[in-house]
Amino acid sequence: RDVSITLKQQINTSILNIVPVTIDQIIKENNAQMTVRLIANGTALLCKISCKSADDLQLKPGDKVFAQIKSAAILI
Repeated sequence: RDVSITLKQQINTSILNIVPVTIDQIIKENNAQMTVRLIANGTALLCKISCKSADDLQLKPGDKVFAQIKSAAILI
């Protein structure tokens, strides 16, 4: 839940973990929320975003984007 998507790598942000990823799959959960499956160097990451954000960013499988991951969200 502490993973966001940006089209360009950000600078001057408090989020220190910014990883290049590829969108693998987009799953509409309901009318308000989507789960986006991202692949980072062979590792899957899940990101929940609003349908509005997905539409505004025009996200689709195969897109190369950046995942911003808060350190507190990392589970191993």
